[in-house]
Amino acid sequence: MASPVVVRSLRSVRAGRARAELVDLLGGKCARCGELEDWQFDCIEARGPAHKLMPWPARIRWYWQEHLRGNIQLLCPRCHVRKTILENCKGKVLPVSEKRVGVFNQS
Repeated sequence: MASPVVVRSLRSVRAGRARAELVDLLGGKCARCGELEDWQFDCIEARGPAHKLMPWPARIRWYWQEHLRGNIQLLCPRCHVRKTILENCKGKVLPVSEKRVGVFNQS
């Protein structure tokens, strides 16, 4: 029987391959600005933060399930923050000016 360390290591390797395959299927770039590096998975329709508490291999499986639902995209950190702020602040007055936040400014 394999040791727990070996099992965790194998799961991480498989999860890494699954992540790379999913990134490839999603086009390998930010869905909004086209950035080619440093992507984050983003649910198009928010599904809550529970997946962020999952171990990495389980989280990758969860992203694959969202992909099968058509509910996952790649975003660069800047676009991800922008989308999250806009989603969370719909109909609310933001306490900080857009210029100070900097995430709303198009570059």
